[in-house]
Formats: sequence, structure tokens, C-alpha cells
Amino acid sequence: MSSLYKSEYDEHGVLNNYYWNESDQTMDVERKFNVTSILKANKEQQITSLDSRFGSEMMHSVAEIPMGMILMFKKDYNLDVFSSDPSEIKRLMRLLDDPDYRYLKTTVKRLGRRVVGST
Repeated sequence: MSSLYKSEYDEHGVLNNYYWNESDQTMDVERKFNVTSILKANKEQQITSLDSRFGSEMMHSVAEIPMGMILMFKKDYNLDVFSSDPSEIKRLMRLLDDPDYRYLKTTVKRLGRRVVGST
């Protein structure tokens, strides 16, 4: 049986709980991310983006992904969100378009779809 050994927040505001298991002499680390403010801001930006047109702007924000989700994408989907590989970018866009992860987007627009006439 594990018992809580130590709890601390790191420099990113992540709560790390360290559990010591006396029987097998191991330590487990549980990380807890508070992403409430990020998700609330994403929802507000989605509402704002309903009537926005990006025009000639080449780049604009489309998602704010908390570090906990980045780690989960790497573990569960073997997806590197920081990769510049076009196939990885396409996989990320498909994942963000999935209804299960739409709360990570800052826009309601569908991602990864080419605009006709763009270069």
C-alpha cells in the first residue's frame, strides 16, 4: 500500500504528489494540472471567433493546449504536438476537430481544411 510522501507545486503550477510504497520500495508520482482558466479562455475565444474573418493574416491562434493534454497526446496517440512534420500536424488538427477535444480550440472553425485558392 502506498502512502503520500510529499506534495509540491512545480514552477508551472502543476501539483506533484509523491507516493512511497514500502513493500516494494518504489515511488509513484501523480501529477495534477489545473486547466480551468485555459479552458474558460478557449471558450471565450471560440465565441469571439464566430464572427471573425482572418483575411490576409497568415497565422492566428487556433488552440491552447495545456501541458497535461500534450503529455496525454504523446502517451495515448504517440503524437508530438511540437513536430513540424506535415503528417503529425495533420493528425493534431484531426484530433482537435474531434468533438471530444473541441474545448482545446480557440476557434469553432474546422482545422486542417485547405481554402480554395490559397497557396
